[in-house]
Amino acid sequence: MVNRVNAMVTKKPGLIELQEFPYPRVASDGIIVKTTMVGVCGTDPHIYRGKMECDFPVIQGHECIGVVEEIGENAHEAMVVVGGPLRKGDRVTWFPGIKCGRCWTCMFLPSNNHYLCANPKMKFGLGTTCEKPPHLFGGFSEYVYLIPGTWVYKIPDELTDEEAVLIDILNVPRLEKAQAPAVAVNEGFNTLDTVAIQGAGPIGIATAIRSKLLGAGKVIMLGAPRTRLDLARRFGVDHIIDINEVRDPNERVKAVLELTNGLGADVVVEASGNPSAIKEGLEMVRVGGVYYELGCTTDTGTVEINPFRHLCAKDINLFGQWGTPPQEYYTAIKILQKYKHTYPFAELVTQFFPLRDVIKAIECVENMDCLKAVIDFRLH
Repeated sequence: MVNRVNAMVTKKPGLIELQEFPYPRVASDGIIVKTTMVGVCGTDPHIYRGKMECDFPVIQGHECIGVVEEIGENAHEAMVVVGGPLRKGDRVTWFPGIKCGRCWTCMFLPSNNHYLCANPKMKFGLGTTCEKPPHLFGGFSEYVYLIPGTWVYKIPDELTDEEAVLIDILNVPRLEKAQAPAVAVNEGFNTLDTVAIQGAGPIGIATAIRSKLLGAGKVIMLGAPRTRLDLARRFGVDHIIDINEVRDPNERVKAVLELTNGLGADVVVEASGNPSAIKEGLEMVRVGGVYYELGCTTDTGTVEINPFRHLCAKDINLFGQWGTPPQEYYTAIKILQKYKHTYPFAELVTQFFPLRDVIKAIECVENMDCLKAVIDFRLH
């Protein structure tokens, strides 16, 4: 019988400490999950450094997979369970947000995007404090407590833990939004279009995968280091531009134009999180094309653009995205299932850390010393 639970708690910006919590009693509408693996997201360093709004102290970690330890008798009715019914021992993941359902964005935005909720009931690993019982609301903990309203997904048996832990990042690039404009006038994302991706991290590679699945004819990736770019080729990237080798932004724009018969890419996706990439990206998108801002999920600064040159004169379709709806987790699971023998998904996970080394894992991501780092609870 478990009495105490170990968790790494971010007490305040720059301070993470191991803390013990009482093992909670499961309510009739709750689920307790024993954590097996948690991806370290690019947002985790931002929370740790105090660059994201957060209700400290907090247990970080939102890219979670685990095994059902206990399940209340009414949990299936209290939550949205996909792939169930659930039983003790089932592997699961869960969407990290629960919306209020009553604010303007919840009621009137068609996107059903929980991240845009003004008063979310829960942000697992992304901001909900661990001060109050049952405390365990983040993945950097041996156990996580799921409350009513959580979207829970049963993980298919054929997916390994290393593949399943990628569900969150594969749900991010919702490029279907770029298909919205009228195809008849050659706007938006069309079949065999060229997609240029700024950024060679996990989100950039996930964008490459989903671009190909949507019918992209050519995918160009701009980023670094070379090891990431070489791996990206195995995920459908046709051309790479190493920004460590081509350091002049004007030369990188020229390279993209040369690969697109002088027109520019049909769709350019910013997945680096660096605001300075935006001006460069707007230069390499074609007239009437799409620029998709995906990477700046927190305030990393500003960039100066020329509204006439970069937006109006090109008739740009400009999209921004912050977070995704929970239904996208189901899409990501189906992608992993169908294409697990096409793409080497597990190779995206390059570093494994025990729970006690959470700070090292965050710094690994922060310093780009890995592609995808995970906290692996098999390690001690």
